[in-house]
Amino acid sequence: MTKRRANRSKSKVSDLLLFGPAPLLYSEDPAAYEDLLAQVTEAVSPCDTLERIWFRDILDLSCEIVRLRRIKTNVINLGIWDELVATLNELLDPDEGEARDGADQATASEQAAETDAQAPSDEEGDDSQATVDDLVSGWIRREPAMVQQVESILAAHNLSIDAVIAETFFKNQARISIVARIDGMIAMTQARRNAMMREIDRHRVMSGGALRMVQIEDDRGDRSAKLPNPAKSR
Repeated sequence: MTKRRANRSKSKVSDLLLFGPAPLLYSEDPAAYEDLLAQVTEAVSPCDTLERIWFRDILDLSCEIVRLRRIKTNVINLGIWDELVATLNELLDPDEGEARDGADQATASEQAAETDAQAPSDEEGDDSQATVDDLVSGWIRREPAMVQQVESILAAHNLSIDAVIAETFFKNQARISIVARIDGMIAMTQARRNAMMREIDRHRVMSGGALRMVQIEDDRGDRSAKLPNPAKSR
């Protein structure tokens, strides 16, 4: 019985794949998509061609919603990474920010001379940068020692990671626009998916209603056939 059900499920999945290949990115697993397709197909059991079309749309739109949410999270995480590196550089080496502002106001000749004069210190800056990058990388990986060190540095300056995240959006208005557009795309995709689900519900209700009407007509025909004919009884 289980084998027969599995074969039936595979047949339904192959029918759905006839509508086109899975709309996946290079980083996404086709086997995971087909496994999800099989599980949901077994649970929903599309009844006809129309339901198979709608069901495939529902599945693909659901995958797109998850993908957009993942992209949104990564956009925010990339901003947090950059801002945390910048914040720790400023907290661990406050003179770096002042030197950067002074360099913006210097003339071209002064900048060239200053670059030549500060060549050894640039190497030290590279070492400091590598240290901060390693610290942030460990924090991203949630290594306990790195997490504690980052939080201690921020707390020593009356800051928190929430402040760093807020600064991420404050300094980069374009990032807010990107996140807002992704949210709008998610909302539109959800509306399309929900519309497809309503179409399946409506289709099943109407099909069930048509079947019930046929059954009623058949019942009426059976009852009329069983009624006695008054003319014959006379």
